[in-house]
Amino acid sequence: MIFRETFSQKLSFFLIRQIPWFMGFLLLFVGLFPLRLSFFTQHYIPFVYISLFYWIVFRPDLLSPLRVFLLGFLADLLYQTPLGYQSFCFLLFYVLVLIKQRFLQARSFSFLWGAFCVFSLGFTLFQWFFSMLLYWQYLSVVIFAVQMILLWISYPFVAGICGFFYMKWLEDEE
Repeated sequence: MIFRETFSQKLSFFLIRQIPWFMGFLLLFVGLFPLRLSFFTQHYIPFVYISLFYWIVFRPDLLSPLRVFLLGFLADLLYQTPLGYQSFCFLLFYVLVLIKQRFLQARSFSFLWGAFCVFSLGFTLFQWFFSMLLYWQYLSVVIFAVQMILLWISYPFVAGICGFFYMKWLEDEE
């Protein structure tokens, strides 16, 4: 007997496989919400890096370089950065995490949190330097440091949401 999937089953399967991309898209907008911190008014918080990190470690097959590039392009439009800046940063982050993906995959949550902190520290310093070259002016490192610390603090919450979706719909699908 030949099993035929109905249209709704195919659509459901397709939509479930889009969860990592949709989460990245949603987190681009969440990062734009203003925070009421007097010392932090000039920048956005790129929560999307947490989602990218999580999905690259656990399901890199669902987050292709093209999708990461498109997220970066959308970030360029939303954050009003020069076209290609966020795309380049997202793709570089993607490649760096993907290189260490097998090493990170079977680790504990606290280890992954620490690994994300190390990745984001190095990447934040890179973005700070790259932004100074791009805008050809000195940018305060304090803004980037606050951005990084807020990412570190929010990692458990965002990774927990990613983990919920992974366990609920994507773990059995591998």
